[in-house]
Amino acid sequence: MSAPHYHPSLSDGSLDRPRTAPPSVPDAQRPPPDAGQVLLTLDRTKKGEGPERLQIAVKQYEGHKYLDLRVWWRKGNAWLPSKRGITIRARELADVTRVLNEAARLMGGAQ
Repeated sequence: MSAPHYHPSLSDGSLDRPRTAPPSVPDAQRPPPDAGQVLLTLDRTKKGEGPERLQIAVKQYEGHKYLDLRVWWRKGNAWLPSKRGITIRARELADVTRVLNEAARLMGGAQ
């Protein structure tokens, strides 16, 4: 069994230092979140809860493209990204696609 792989930023001891809260910025002054190139949006609203949707988009960070699967929630008239989601790097996409196709076959969703 291999050792867990931690993000390089975690090895600098930053977890040992006290965290300071970022300065508060009113919602009206925050820039809108980057939606990237949205490929799919699925309604995920549950009965008795606020509106949510799953959004799948291709985005870019520091010149690197990635796939973002994220739950968005509604605040007033705006949709905002939640912390609930994952990113898939371009180099991981082929393996993830293969496994998703296999999962669809096993779950009876393959065409």
